[in-house]
Amino acid sequence: MPTDPSLVNDRVFWACEAVFIKARNSTTSGGSDSATTGTFLYGVQSIGIDYSHDAASLQDTGRFQRRYTTFGKPNFSVTIERIISGNHSKIENDGVTKTLISGGKSDFFYESAGSGAYETGHLLHENNIGSCGLSTGLRNYDITLVYAGDDVEPAGGLSSVNVRQATIYRCCLLTSIGYSLDLSGQLTESLTFTTHFAENTATSGYTYQAFNEDSDGDGTDDTRTGSSIKRKDFDFQYTEFPEQVKRMFKLGNEVDDIEVWGIQSFDVTLDISYSDLMDVGKWRGSVTDVAEQNLFRQVELPMAVSASFTGIARSQYRNGIYGGSQTWNITDQNFSAMDGLESGGINKYYTDEPLNIVLGKDENFDNVNDKFWQIDLGDRNYLADISFSGGDTGGSNVEATLSFQNDFGDFHIFSHIDAVHTDIQTTKIY
Repeated sequence: MPTDPSLVNDRVFWACEAVFIKARNSTTSGGSDSATTGTFLYGVQSIGIDYSHDAASLQDTGRFQRRYTTFGKPNFSVTIERIISGNHSKIENDGVTKTLISGGKSDFFYESAGSGAYETGHLLHENNIGSCGLSTGLRNYDITLVYAGDDVEPAGGLSSVNVRQATIYRCCLLTSIGYSLDLSGQLTESLTFTTHFAENTATSGYTYQAFNEDSDGDGTDDTRTGSSIKRKDFDFQYTEFPEQVKRMFKLGNEVDDIEVWGIQSFDVTLDISYSDLMDVGKWRGSVTDVAEQNLFRQVELPMAVSASFTGIARSQYRNGIYGGSQTWNITDQNFSAMDGLESGGINKYYTDEPLNIVLGKDENFDNVNDKFWQIDLGDRNYLADISFSGGDTGGSNVEATLSFQNDFGDFHIFSHIDAVHTDIQTTKIY
């Protein structure tokens, strides 16, 4: 905390916080970049910091009380929750006409490079997360948390007199991405990072594109419409569900020419673990560039890519409107390519379920989606779990949750694109 009492807030709360991000793929430089070169991160709902370290007391010969203690590397875990949204729009004075206002949208934090090609869009490609700090580089981030005065707003873009504190977490590795959407909420993004280094930094020079509350200059703040992505933005024209989701939730009827699925929520999660090779004679990142803390780190395979769908059950699995029946045979491929049939060769073990979630926004106001957010987990997903809950005497419905996994590292993410990327899949096994 600053020693000058004039720089201390009465409290710190959401209105005086701001998050700035700078990304790089280098693991040999960048650990001393100015924090003020980061980009203001829109849509942040919360940010949390956890600090830990390993400590060991040393035995002092001849004494039973241990006087000396060594400390291991500091470990910082940074968690960020965000809302995903498109561009804003305002309502004109007639109360009906909408006009698009560019700026302030919150895209996906991570987006795949390229334009839909499988290899260039894969997580391990050097233009994405990467695989190894020593060879391809690893995507890492400077995350700067700024506290402004609690008597001014907003936190970003203020003069130095209004910025109270700033802390930068250097060269953070992304360890988790999660997306969640349910009937009552908005599309949320959950991010987790890890690093060994943090420092207090400059308290001036942070800028961002502020909203123009009076874009038409009539002296009155604009009336704006919400642009966050909600359940109504699900685009079933492009979304691909695994066969098992169809069997469980496809109800066989339509409302306003839209199929009724009964899905209440979905969750998508990517977890990335890293190994850290020791380098004899060096404690990387401690005496040279901080970026070298990731030089000998590697992505551990397979990466955990998973998705789950929860919805209202109208029958037991595959025993109702969708047709067919399911026998839970004692076999080793109930839900693989041959759907449990004990025939064929190795092909019967192939995992081949597509999973592609597409959401859309009408930013031209012509009742047609023209901007899309796409979460494509490829065509190699498989069913890992089915669970049922609810149906109790309190009046709740029976709900089913189907969970899926893929071991290909397929996680192709695009936001605010003009056209949906189709058929993102591999033709060979790497």
